[in-house]
Amino acid sequence: MGRIAIYPEEINVGYSSLKQLYPKDKVDLVTHHPKPLLNNVSYLLFPKSADTSLRRLKDFNKQLHAFRKSGRYNMYFKKIREGYYDK
Repeated sequence: MGRIAIYPEEINVGYSSLKQLYPKDKVDLVTHHPKPLLNNVSYLLFPKSADTSLRRLKDFNKQLHAFRKSGRYNMYFKKIREGYYDK
């Protein structure tokens, strides 16, 4: 009915939802502000009681650092925005 002018949502979730609901020519008309409304922070939890937790944390951080340094981390999110992983 033309009532919504703005709808805050995480950028990747928002564009994914739009692509599922509308044709590409309509989605291409949608814009977003360059300054994020929020910055997502993710956490990986390991139980303190597990003897392997510290080693797993170190291994994870090492691999995440390599993933970011190689550019694969940013490429993953670029592909999300391009719809590469959509059904």
